[in-house]
Amino acid sequence: MGLRKILDDKDPALHKVCRPVEKFDSKLHKLLDDMAETMRHAEGVGLAAPQVGKLLRLFVLQADDGIRR
Repeated sequence: MGLRKILDDKDPALHKVCRPVEKFDSKLHKLLDDMAETMRHAEGVGLAAPQVGKLLRLFVLQADDGIRR
């Protein structure tokens, strides 16, 4: 796993239309793991893929009973 840079709210990538996720593979699983680690490190409760520079309709969420993907 690895930390990803969280984009600033002024980044133009955050204003683009995201693609739907069509295939769950090892690359996507790694992205989800990285996003969860990044979210925890930032002490957040949710993180969307565009916030880490990936234009996908995807997010992770910290719920009371653990991480949701």
